[in-house]
Amino acid sequence: MSYVDRIARLRITLNDTEPPIWRTVEVPLTTSLKGLHEVIQAAMPFENYHLFDFRVGEQRYAIPVPEFDGPETRHAKLTKLGALIEKGFSEFVYTYDFGDNWQHTITIEEGQLVTPATRIGTMGHSGDLPPCQTTYLHFEVLHDAQSDGQGGERVDFG
Repeated sequence: MSYVDRIARLRITLNDTEPPIWRTVEVPLTTSLKGLHEVIQAAMPFENYHLFDFRVGEQRYAIPVPEFDGPETRHAKLTKLGALIEKGFSEFVYTYDFGDNWQHTITIEEGQLVTPATRIGTMGHSGDLPPCQTTYLHFEVLHDAQSDGQGGERVDFG
């Protein structure tokens, strides 16, 4: 399969959120996983302050940090999205910020490989992210305070 001039439509879903928080983006098959990380940062939006990795099957892809990563971690700059599709992968996990552990499921939507690749962009979305340093538990407490209807002060996520 030639990756040039072809794009894939991806659905990026932030796990463990209710209501669901997701984005749909289109990216060229020549996009590296490092490049996909940059697209996700812009689409969610995050501020790109933290480490990340992708888990595809049993394989981990990241920007290796010699003090922490062994040879089993593959470099995210060297793996193209098209290579994963060619190997039959249709879903994988992206984790951003290992402290807050923002886990996302990336789904390659079937039948969405099109030509020509003329754009990279967000095609659809649902939900806004809580503040980046907020843990899931803290977010749930804030969300409950915002929506409990018990006369509590309304929290504005900005």
